[in-house]
Amino acid sequence: MKSKQSLFSGRLEGKQFQEEFFDEHPVLYPWPDLLVKAGLAKSYKLREVKFKKYLDLLGIKKNDKVLDVGCGQGIFLARIVKTYEVDGVGVDISKNSIRSAKQWESSRLRFRVADATKLPFPDKSFNYVLSFDLLEHIQDQSKALSEMVRVLKPGGSLLIHTINQNQDYTWNFWLAKLGVDIYQRVAHQKNLFLKPEWVKKELEKEGVRMEKLELFNAFSTLIFDEIIMILIALFKRLNFFSPSRFKTSIGKAFLLIADLFSRHCLQPLEVLEYPWRRWGYSNSFFVLGRKR
Repeated sequence: MKSKQSLFSGRLEGKQFQEEFFDEHPVLYPWPDLLVKAGLAKSYKLREVKFKKYLDLLGIKKNDKVLDVGCGQGIFLARIVKTYEVDGVGVDISKNSIRSAKQWESSRLRFRVADATKLPFPDKSFNYVLSFDLLEHIQDQSKALSEMVRVLKPGGSLLIHTINQNQDYTWNFWLAKLGVDIYQRVAHQKNLFLKPEWVKKELEKEGVRMEKLELFNAFSTLIFDEIIMILIALFKRLNFFSPSRFKTSIGKAFLLIADLFSRHCLQPLEVLEYPWRRWGYSNSFFVLGRKR
């Protein structure tokens, strides 16, 4: 298996690049067992609080069918299933991620390796299709969007979170000016970042009625979540994720405190970011639509 450096220097493109990178570099989650057990009752950073607000907007009902496209290790989908009592299916192109995700499988939850541009499901299969932080990794974004809409039932909702191409003056913009490329570490290719208006038009062409488009993460919210992730990386280095009683107690305390701060800080920090959003600048954006 190639190293991270060789993946970039060898210029692997598209699906092979993404599959190999995420096979070797899974997303870091703190105390996954605790997160899955708590569902979305505990959110350890601002992004999770925001995701939960959008999920609540969907009006998800018990036993609805939910597809998570680009589910990674399946932890977030497992928490969704726990919280909303839905039937969940997660797909990802990374074989190692799906292998890890299968530990969360149950009668309500299953995972499989699949390509987002060739979803292995019949038309009109799901009440909800979710895609968090996926599109910015895909070459054929139009095809991926088309596939998500295809497997969605009429009247069903599609929720997408992805990276904004318009990032001037955001926290990440200034980091780049200082020579810190935060995108390379998670296999982002900047030419694949999206414009909100383009996603909106593509979905409307597919028969989706737009219900909400919102810019998210510009400066203060990004700094907050970066601090949280630095702490999590430190805990991992200190081997605090192992399942001992002492370390589990530390995990419970950390998640409790992080949840408290995240829930109370999201709104004021978003208010501070109004100037960026006013001019169309952000790190990411949400799109919520309903299939006609």
